[in-house]
Amino acid sequence: MNPLRKKFINIALPTYLTVSMIPLMAAFPLMILEDGKYAVLIACLWAVWFALASAGMLYASGRMSVKEAEGERARYAYLFQEPIKAKDVLTVPDEELCYTLDKDGVRLEFPGEEREQVFDELKENAFFISWERADLVLATQSYMRRVYLALAVFSMDMDAPPFFIPFNEELYAFIKEKELDKRLGEDWEYLYYNPEEAFKQFLLRGRIVKYRDKKDGEPFRDKPEE
Repeated sequence: MNPLRKKFINIALPTYLTVSMIPLMAAFPLMILEDGKYAVLIACLWAVWFALASAGMLYASGRMSVKEAEGERARYAYLFQEPIKAKDVLTVPDEELCYTLDKDGVRLEFPGEEREQVFDELKENAFFISWERADLVLATQSYMRRVYLALAVFSMDMDAPPFFIPFNEELYAFIKEKELDKRLGEDWEYLYYNPEEAFKQFLLRGRIVKYRDKKDGEPFRDKPEE
């Protein structure tokens, strides 16, 4: 979970509940004095206090969402900087999976029983997609208020499952060196056109839903439903 969100849940939320309820509990004895003479007045005062506390909470939550988006964008700051020197052969681990990228394409290896070699010297627990026969897309996801970006690789020949290669600085340098970024589509272009809004949508929705004008924030086109 995003550290800011964790602090909000563990500190701000209990404080809000305490600040909201303690005045009501403290005033409860006054509400029953003289047959509830002051009950309506106290209830009204508490309602005003509760409304103010809730407004403050909503404001804090909105500001925190902005800070979260800024923090997630900072995690991917390398996307907006000059890329480092690219490797000729790049290995990207993803838990038990391993992606190997070179000038010809990308190979996925996964845990499996070692067996005899098959065509193209690939093991049976591996798949290969050549760049010439690949569709490339920017894949995005939001989980526990964190943004995750990946290079999605789809085989035009349908002879391999989709690959989702987690972005890191070395992968970014590789796709820039091979000019693969020019094939990543509209979401990639929008990420550079309006990065602040893009990361807000990544964080909230997990993907781009509306393409907004960076000058006035107005949507100029909705993303087609997938």
